[in-house]
Amino acid sequence: MIDSRTVLTNERVRELCIRMEWYTHGNSREYQKMLDSSNIDGVEDSDLESIAEDIVKHSDPECFTGADDEVCLVMWYLRNEACVTFYERKGE
Repeated sequence: MIDSRTVLTNERVRELCIRMEWYTHGNSREYQKMLDSSNIDGVEDSDLESIAEDIVKHSDPECFTGADDEVCLVMWYLRNEACVTFYERKGE
């Protein structure tokens, strides 16, 4: 059997925010608080949703032009570009 573990790091979230020009309407304290909450070993969708909501709240709405749901869009980016999944074979 193979187990997986997905990890989110604040460095990858920071790089994503810079590249996508997100979180430009937050102050340093708010940004640091969001980044501090972004180091998660065993990240769940609820974690990504909370972080995505914070990012959307503190970003220019024009960053999301054309998106059906801004939070879902940011969650997709977090899951696909900021998370790393590790696999390990168990029981052998």
